[in-house]
Amino acid sequence: MSEEVITKQALVYNIRNGNAGKLRLARADLKETDLHGLDLHGLDLHGADLRGANMEGTNLCDTNLDEANLHGAVLHGANLRKASLCKTRLNGAILMEADLEGANLREANLTGVDLRGANVNDTSFFMANLRRANLKGLRLFKTNLDGADLVGADLREMTISYSSLVSAHVTESQCPQILAALSLIEEKPRSSTERVPSDGQETSTTV
Repeated sequence: MSEEVITKQALVYNIRNGNAGKLRLARADLKETDLHGLDLHGLDLHGADLRGANMEGTNLCDTNLDEANLHGAVLHGANLRKASLCKTRLNGAILMEADLEGANLREANLTGVDLRGANVNDTSFFMANLRRANLKGLRLFKTNLDGADLVGADLREMTISYSSLVSAHVTESQCPQILAALSLIEEKPRSSTERVPSDGQETSTTV
């Protein structure tokens, strides 16, 4: 099928019939499409419009999603291992129980995302926007959150090990949650995090 002129319906038809590898999907219009459970691993979806798409349980391992728009997309249980999502718009997306191990989300917009139960081992959120994200109960292992914006994110019940949060932005009220995640409340209650003044302004952690 021609890569130059192809309708959205034809794109979806070919993807569902296993012909995705023959298509040019970079910057494709796939918004609000049902792609749940499909095998899209290794594809180039750079800059694709996937707003509101249903990709629950979809295999996106090693997929290039740089600068794609996944605003409001459903990625519950999706396999995003080693996927590239640099500068990707994921604001409002559902990433519950998604596998993000080894994924690169450098400078991604994750405002308000739900990451509960997700696997973020060895995941990079360098300079990512995670404002108001739901990270409750998340286990961070070798996770890079350097420079990430965590203001307003739910950090309760998290555990953090072998991870980096250098210059991550948080508010004073979030500092105890981070210290609890590091199991440092009793051992080092204040020394590992720069606290903000009592006016509640944000600060940068150096844990």
